[in-house]
Amino acid sequence: MLVVPEKLRVTTMKLKKDMRTLSLILVMALLTTMFIPAVSAEIKIPNEPEEVTSVTKDTSLELPDFQPSIMDELSYEDEKNFIKYLTPTPPLKDSDTVQIIVPKKWLLQNDEDKSQEIIKFTIPSSWLKEAVVNESEPVVSLQIPKKMLELDNSNSDPNMITVSYPLEMFNIYQNMSDLRTNKINSKNVICPTNNQLPGNQSSIINLNGLDEKSREVNKATSAWYHRNTNYDVITVFGIIKPISYSNQGETFRNYNEREIRLNRDGDTIEFISDYIDSGNSYIWTAIYDEHSWITPWNWLLLDVTGTLQQIEYRLYINNGIYDLWLKDTSTGNWYHNSYDDSDNPSTKVEWLAGTTEVDTVGGISEYFRTETNPIRDEWTYANNDWHRPKTTFNWNSYNADEQYVYINARWDGSDRLNTQHIAGTYY
Repeated sequence: MLVVPEKLRVTTMKLKKDMRTLSLILVMALLTTMFIPAVSAEIKIPNEPEEVTSVTKDTSLELPDFQPSIMDELSYEDEKNFIKYLTPTPPLKDSDTVQIIVPKKWLLQNDEDKSQEIIKFTIPSSWLKEAVVNESEPVVSLQIPKKMLELDNSNSDPNMITVSYPLEMFNIYQNMSDLRTNKINSKNVICPTNNQLPGNQSSIINLNGLDEKSREVNKATSAWYHRNTNYDVITVFGIIKPISYSNQGETFRNYNEREIRLNRDGDTIEFISDYIDSGNSYIWTAIYDEHSWITPWNWLLLDVTGTLQQIEYRLYINNGIYDLWLKDTSTGNWYHNSYDDSDNPSTKVEWLAGTTEVDTVGGISEYFRTETNPIRDEWTYANNDWHRPKTTFNWNSYNADEQYVYINARWDGSDRLNTQHIAGTYY
């Protein structure tokens, strides 16, 4: 889990406190107990509170009939063979991202959102090309993909930009020199499997025409949340944190997933933490269109083997186009792909589900254990505003427990949806 740098925490809280009444300042003083310090270059994300709200009671809503599994499409033998030729998705070029830099003092005076957790501002489009700041003054930076900015810009004037984003997407720097140093340090982080790729496109592994293979054991368990019908959710922000991998000779595959079921039957987006018995680990995405898995395995895929760094995910639904982003929190690099479903599209998210899946490839005889904790939905966008998932979704139920797979679902003290995924011999 990423944690909040002390320097960024203090300046960020001041950023909001300076614009609030005394009562809100007192509230924020209490909330600061939920943050702990770390290295100053990291992005601010609230730490897990000591007390969380566990989910145990099931409700009566019927689960969707369509419950896909990657294992039904990609056999163990196929996956092992594909790894030999796998190239992960290359990061976005600098020309495909934008960095908005504004004076901290200016943002204090021009934040249009009254919420403690959201920042909204309007700037001239020209500020994207050149920051209007003094070298020595504190600055606030927002670095995001260019297409994300285009989708989120609510200003009809082509010469102006109006956006709102969660507070943790912004970084505070003491001055421009501090910002430039941080940027250099981020680029020096070595993740060769994802960063040192030639050209603009990885070699896509096409799964069309694969034969299904029979397996003795295919175990899965899920936790389900259903949309609050007062909200039409079109965007989901979250994180995936692979934690640990251990294997003493077992043959298996393990997928820990956030399944995002859309409002059209058979349309599903999956963000997947993937462990393979060889020791390889990946974070990747899959799209099901009308019950069919239609994106290649490495359509949007990051290799986290040996590093197990936290990855952020984003889903945008916009006029039949599904835009998916992954962000490597160790480097700040963004990765993107989009799918055009405009012929018969979904328009909103209907279900959020956490799923733990294991294919034992013939049975279990040796010890293995993997964990991803958490997969966490942090924000949703619905009805023209940002909301925590506890506002836009309601707990529904667990699937029946199965051997070798475990899941625990909970709301935390910040109303975020967390799922813990464990697979192993003794589960």
